[in-house]
Amino acid sequence: MGRPPLRFPAKVSGCGTRLAIADTGNHRVLLVSFAGKSASPPVAELLAVAGGGVPGFRDCLLDASLFRDPHGLAWRDQDHLYVADTGNHAIREIDWAARTVRTVAGTGEMGQDKTGGQPGSLQTLNSPWDLVVDGSVIYVAMAGCHQIWALLLEDATVFGKRTFNKGTCVCIAGTGEEGNRNNSYPQRATLCA
Repeated sequence: MGRPPLRFPAKVSGCGTRLAIADTGNHRVLLVSFAGKSASPPVAELLAVAGGGVPGFRDCLLDASLFRDPHGLAWRDQDHLYVADTGNHAIREIDWAARTVRTVAGTGEMGQDKTGGQPGSLQTLNSPWDLVVDGSVIYVAMAGCHQIWALLLEDATVFGKRTFNKGTCVCIAGTGEEGNRNNSYPQRATLCA
């Protein structure tokens, strides 16, 4: 693993002494560590690379997997990182321990669905930009349709109101129209992305 330069790094996310970097322009995600380094400034050790450095959409082992413009990153635990694979309109999971990449939501094609409700592997997405893991829910900022979506990792109740089955990917806020309107009903609000 050489040390090619970063190209338009979009997001970083830390877990312990490790840092994941969305190297967006190189269509890959890097895992680095600062553990045991006492240099000033600190020097990162490259632990692993997910993505082949060219755009594409492939689930498999880390070095053979392909991404297209990855952006948002969120850790579930020390081995599992979720990636907003913006150009592939998908949410991907990197398992650093097993050294694999798999798609958990999205089909690889841009969708126009503004409601959702399908299992993740069948649900089309529209430019997922960033995400956060909160317990058993991945919240996704969907830049292409100006909405917030939820991907359920387990059966869960979202906002204490709506219950969804494991694997469901659904819009929870925003009409899908660009705007700036607050509303007590989240799906009637308009959001700017």
